[in-house]
Amino acid sequence: MISSKKDRELISKYLESKYTVIIPDNPDDYENTIIDDTTFDILISDIQSLSIHRGQVKTLKECSSPFRLPILLTGVSKKNKYEIDSFKDIIDEVIFFPLSPAELDIRLDSLFKIINLQKKAVIDPLTCVFRREHIVKRGREELSRMNRSSNRISFGLIMLDIDYFKEINDKYGHHAGDKVLKEFSLRMQRCLREYDIIGRYGGEEFLVLLPDTDEEGTKRAAERLQNEIVSEPFYINDKEIVLSASFGITLSDNPDEKIQDLIKQADNALYEAKNKGRNQIILEK
Repeated sequence: MISSKKDRELISKYLESKYTVIIPDNPDDYENTIIDDTTFDILISDIQSLSIHRGQVKTLKECSSPFRLPILLTGVSKKNKYEIDSFKDIIDEVIFFPLSPAELDIRLDSLFKIINLQKKAVIDPLTCVFRREHIVKRGREELSRMNRSSNRISFGLIMLDIDYFKEINDKYGHHAGDKVLKEFSLRMQRCLREYDIIGRYGGEEFLVLLPDTDEEGTKRAAERLQNEIVSEPFYINDKEIVLSASFGITLSDNPDEKIQDLIKQADNALYEAKNKGRNQIILEK
């Protein structure tokens, strides 16, 4: 988000050999720039663009869950350092003009270290989905979002557990069990929506949050997950293993509910699914 075409081309030239560079549509019309692609890791802006789009950038930064979007400010001369004072609540790094490729590398490396630290704090290293603490936090955020919404929306919650997983660990070893957990997680991500939220709740148990989803939608999501797991075998030491999972589902349209109460409801339904023979989907009413 650079207002000067010359500076934008210069920075892009430096970055393109190492990074993927995304430039907003109509970049020369920087006063009317809309950031509609949020798949980037770092936002680079000059002081002119940031002044105009301060509100949009601040919202983007605060709402870029789970990672707080780092902002690199450029286009400031060392003689005018005072200009950055009003942006201290938004920016993470500053690179002064005249631009130095070496300094740009140092600043970007610093920001990517921030991103990696954030990922380690919230991502389960084995399955690459959220850790338990963070998926619970996201659940609270969904309830809070419902409270702020003018429309009465609901969100679904699925607790699922791999059936007979202990037998895999006992028979093939924990390394094989880890491979199954990785593949299981990938299959879950493959059949859910981009904005659905997956976390490893513990061991072989996973929690899925489905924003803006009613009862029918929650059931369909659980059925997709169930089919994704049983329709194709898992492979352990070149041997085919057919697995299944048990599902407990619940949903909420009440922002005053506690996330732990909803998790308990889904867990009770999961326990019932196990008792009914496994590979079942039970709705807790």
